[in-house]
Amino acid sequence: MRLSEQGRQRIQDPGTLKVRSIDAGQSTAIGNRLEALNSRTGRNQKTLETTIDNSQAQTIAAPHRMENYNQVLERLIRFENKLQSVA
Repeated sequence: MRLSEQGRQRIQDPGTLKVRSIDAGQSTAIGNRLEALNSRTGRNQKTLETTIDNSQAQTIAAPHRMENYNQVLERLIRFENKLQSVA
């Protein structure tokens, strides 16, 4: 296309330039919104992973705590037996 033809086309289609500039502005706004959503999703994912890790740690630690309770209970029973045998 020659330079004169490009000039005529631009004069005939001034709305096209506006549409292009609006599209560019909208795509920038959409891109910014997507970045914000990705950031928020990333934070939520990290929070969820931390919660899951904490929950797993508590679940793993629970049987160990129960073993400690059982050991204390066994010691208490032995102590009570000794008290009864002394009395």
